[in-house]
Amino acid sequence: MELIKLVLGLVLWSGLYVLTLLSGRKKGYRLVVPLAVALAVLSYLLSPFFAPMRSVFGLTLLIPALWLLLVPFKPIPEYYWISPFLLLFGLKLILSSEPLLGFLSVALSLVPLLFNTDILKRLLEHHRVAKHQERIEFSRSPQKDADKVSLERSSDFTGGNSPPSEPVLRPPTVSTEDVEETYEIESESSPHSHTVVTEGMKETTEEAKVNGETEQVPFDGSEEVQDGAHDNESGSAGGDLEDEEVERTKRAILSKLMEFGIKGEIVRVTKGPVLTLYEFVPAPGVKASSVASREDDLYISLKKPVRVVVPLPNGNIGIEVPNDRRKIFTFKDAQRYLKRGGPLDIPIGVDVFGRPFIFNLQKAPHVLIGGATGSGKSVLLTTMVLSLIKKNTPETLRLVLIDPKMVELSSFEGIPHLILPVAKTVSQAVQSLNLVVQLMGERYALLSSVGARNIEAYNRKAPKSGLDTLPYLVVVIDELADLMMLSPKDTIEAIQRVAQLARAVGIHMVVATQRPSVDVIKPVIKANFPSRIALRVASRFDSRTILDRDGAERLLGKGDMLVLPADRHTPLRVHGYYTSPEEVRSGVFAWIAYRLSKMWKTPYIKTEEFVKLAADEGVLTALFRDDEVAHDKRLERLSNVCSQVLKTSVCSKENLIDTLKTYYPHRYEEKGEEGGVPFGKLDPLIVKAAEVFVQEGYASTSLLQRRLGIGYPRAAKIVDQLERLGFISKTEGKSRPRRVLMSLEELQERLRR
Repeated sequence: MELIKLVLGLVLWSGLYVLTLLSGRKKGYRLVVPLAVALAVLSYLLSPFFAPMRSVFGLTLLIPALWLLLVPFKPIPEYYWISPFLLLFGLKLILSSEPLLGFLSVALSLVPLLFNTDILKRLLEHHRVAKHQERIEFSRSPQKDADKVSLERSSDFTGGNSPPSEPVLRPPTVSTEDVEETYEIESESSPHSHTVVTEGMKETTEEAKVNGETEQVPFDGSEEVQDGAHDNESGSAGGDLEDEEVERTKRAILSKLMEFGIKGEIVRVTKGPVLTLYEFVPAPGVKASSVASREDDLYISLKKPVRVVVPLPNGNIGIEVPNDRRKIFTFKDAQRYLKRGGPLDIPIGVDVFGRPFIFNLQKAPHVLIGGATGSGKSVLLTTMVLSLIKKNTPETLRLVLIDPKMVELSSFEGIPHLILPVAKTVSQAVQSLNLVVQLMGERYALLSSVGARNIEAYNRKAPKSGLDTLPYLVVVIDELADLMMLSPKDTIEAIQRVAQLARAVGIHMVVATQRPSVDVIKPVIKANFPSRIALRVASRFDSRTILDRDGAERLLGKGDMLVLPADRHTPLRVHGYYTSPEEVRSGVFAWIAYRLSKMWKTPYIKTEEFVKLAADEGVLTALFRDDEVAHDKRLERLSNVCSQVLKTSVCSKENLIDTLKTYYPHRYEEKGEEGGVPFGKLDPLIVKAAEVFVQEGYASTSLLQRRLGIGYPRAAKIVDQLERLGFISKTEGKSRPRRVLMSLEELQERLRR
């Protein structure tokens, strides 16, 4: 009878122990907790009848109850205190002439350490890698037909010396959550060296670890980071890379190269989410250029767009072959990395190993993007803009969007980061660029006033001087070719000035074109854009125009790109995130609702509901710009929609017109007889400047600097304004001054109008 009671007590105690572990491991599984509570109460009530259980186990009955009380707070993991308790309890039993139960308690103390830490996982992984190493060594044994499918090995390779050892490497785990398995969609500063990780990022990382997710370490393309990551993380593990597809491709590559007398061996295979990298080491006497020249032959043999990289950072020759099945990475995969780095560190895709790639726009400082139609250029721009507005507030970032195609960047109309509406015509684009030039001059004047050399130093000194801090300003142009065709002179002058001078004052440019030819990307523009991104292009000549090298014509399209940062000599291959229109709408509507709720003093939830309904009705943009078709009718319809949702006086047509006029800091001026007038307010010295020009009989910026005692930015702005007003002529050469075209009375009459 005593033995039966002891066995029953042991079963009850074991159940309590198992449920205690489950309550700690299975977060959110609430059925475990009440069941453990019921067993704890039952054990407490039955313990007087199970005398052996009470005498043997004693205070161990309190372990489940104590753990259940601490679960909501989770001060420390359970294995930190359960394992030592069981170990000490087992030693006590062994010393108390209860060796069987003592050894059982000691054995149970190891269970939490094995299942709640990665010790067991590491042991299994070590065993798996060791087995794989044995399989590799076995595969290197001499075979009868080895010379038919592979190249000469040790004796032919180095004259008797053994070939380079093949290290066993582990490919980075690619998170497949919310990622397609097949390709059916048509469409940080360096974290290793100087990434600023915010508290929010730490919480995200810890949450990912708790949920069992693998935290990918992103990189920004720096040489040292890329080299180290390549040597430590890529490679083959288990049987994932030794499948039929990889082996078949290896044999095809080696046999095709052997046909042209190119000897060597493939020493490493890295299978990524989109393509597989085969690292080839040529035999002594074989030129690397001979392997690169066989790119087309490998393309024909494998029937896939092969790209040869000579050399890789580790000195080998890389042969990139697309996988039969391609994974898609969406913008949702980039959400956790938006909290990394500075305000201009944005994730744009993943590298060939599946690691997130962080593009540092501040280090760029200007980016030139080229790609054919359908290559994913507009999706890339959308991803960059969406990342910027999700990462920054209007107080830290401002945007200027130029979209001659009128359908891509126009989806961001209304976000409070914009300083003026999205430019849709060439005239608006030129005015936008001139405004950026004007703001650049004003910012340099502010930096000079406080003795700062760049925007970071100014923002540190400005609060002490009672000045406002300056936000970063990013200019995004979706189609440069259209501007170069209709207004080449104004476009080149503005882009050149901004690209040459704007970095120190926090102004950065992202320029994209689908026609990367020399008549669009002028040398004067190309020289001032050190960072380049090339998507798939039509020919190698276009690839050379963007990257100064071949390779972009071999890309897969749909977001596959070559990224050449300013601090690298060789481009990196990156697979861009796919950003859906729904994700763009969600981010844009949230910011519009936030801005309108602040302006109208209305509840955010109701305002967001109004924004979504107005967008569904197609009348939301009537609140931001008045140059669209049937604006009055659309504004009236917008007023009706607003009244249905908000039911306040802010929905009146008069209030909506006031909102339209004050929503953006700057507005486009209507085009006049002389081709338009300048932005905003005219300079107070414009009349005095006109008097100086009339007295001297000619106009120049240096003349204003000497006579009025002002700096170059302000003098240039006055000259531009007078030119747009038709008072002076355009430049007629570097050595010839501008001519005065009208009298002071005519100028004053025009200013009054």
